[in-house]
Amino acid sequence: MPEHEANYYFLKRFLHPKPYAGYRQSIVNLLVNRNKGSNNGKFLLIEEPSGVWFFPKGHLIGTDIMSSFFESISQNLEKELGLRGMKIFEVKPSFTQLSYIFDFERQKYNSVRQLDEKTKGNPSKGKIYHLAVMEYKGKDDFPINENCKVLESKWVSKEEGVSLLKSTNEKLKSSKGFAEESSKFYRRFFEKVIITHQELEILRANEDPFQSRLL
Repeated sequence: MPEHEANYYFLKRFLHPKPYAGYRQSIVNLLVNRNKGSNNGKFLLIEEPSGVWFFPKGHLIGTDIMSSFFESISQNLEKELGLRGMKIFEVKPSFTQLSYIFDFERQKYNSVRQLDEKTKGNPSKGKIYHLAVMEYKGKDDFPINENCKVLESKWVSKEEGVSLLKSTNEKLKSSKGFAEESSKFYRRFFEKVIITHQELEILRANEDPFQSRLL
């Protein structure tokens, strides 16, 4: 596509934004359970090897946000939940994408961490989290094993999620290097994600059926 064409600038500037200078980028996956049963409407949290509970997340692969976004999501689900190989046929997962929100939240490094990361040649400002909201159908239990990067997974309500985060506060407080205490950041992040999903649900409920068919 010639560089002087209007479509070229639209695609490059809006659909393929440049990497955020100085920030390491991660994608957070909000999986909403749509199976029939007690877990319907609940959210998936995982326990990391550090003992901290949070949403499945992973670093962005590559430098181009759009072209590597879906690959990063797939790799995250493979490594953390064991959804790879023959296990996929056992779990029979089905994902429906609801929303992708770029630059959803930022976690800034303090001055000590900034200097350390800069010395190592790494992004020195902090972390940027993009959010992928997806509905899930399939077996509630994932084939997590010793090759996965998590210890356990749970489907939780908002209240149950807050309780799990409180139980790991001491582990979060011990993690140094961020301008905002990690326990406060994760709690605020969790609540922001849940509120965002609730707003998406309201928008879907109020959607004009006739207009949605046209789209």
